[in-house]
Amino acid sequence: MKKLISLILCSVLIFTLAACSGNENTNKETTTDADVNISETTEKETEQEESKKTVARGTITEDVYTNEFAEFTFTKPSTWIYLTDEEISEQINAGQDVLDLNSIEQALLEKSTLYDMAAMDSFGNNVLICYENTMISGFKKVTAEEYLELLDNSLKSLPGYDYVMIEKADIKFGDTEFKKAVYEVTVEGAEMTQAYYVRAIDKYIVGAIVTATTKDITEIEAMFG
Repeated sequence: MKKLISLILCSVLIFTLAACSGNENTNKETTTDADVNISETTEKETEQEESKKTVARGTITEDVYTNEFAEFTFTKPSTWIYLTDEEISEQINAGQDVLDLNSIEQALLEKSTLYDMAAMDSFGNNVLICYENTMISGFKKVTAEEYLELLDNSLKSLPGYDYVMIEKADIKFGDTEFKKAVYEVTVEGAEMTQAYYVRAIDKYIVGAIVTATTKDITEIEAMFG
């Protein structure tokens, strides 16, 4: 049951966030656009470089998941398994069309959120990697910091879930910087820790969602590189 609850929790929150960020950003679009400063040469160069990147699914070779688009890896322990696309679909009750697609870039022109990878152990500890096109879900590009603010508002408004933020910080997976937010969660009498790691690349948010039911969250963070 814990395994099912924690994976469903991940999927529900991502889709809730997509809907929430759409409303939030629509209301703030004028103000935000006016406040954005793109005069810095380094910022322009970064945006131009990221806009050239082609969003793509990660690959799994033996125990190692590699995401070249977002520049990080995840290495599962021998006691964990990688779920197939069909298994992810079954766990989160989602249609197969949100998973295994030949062109994730084309798919994200039509859908706001797609799942890429899920790994878990027998105790319900799990990792879920997903992509969100904020030009669909929020009608504009957002930073990782802005995304986490929207996420926080969304989590606190979910009925039946008790979320308490215990940490918000920057973290590196290898040489790649992510923003993270960590929560203690209570749902249906079950207690767990859930952490969100996000990176903004052009119009996409790449998210890693870690749910820890029996482990310290830092043990699972150490699996990233």
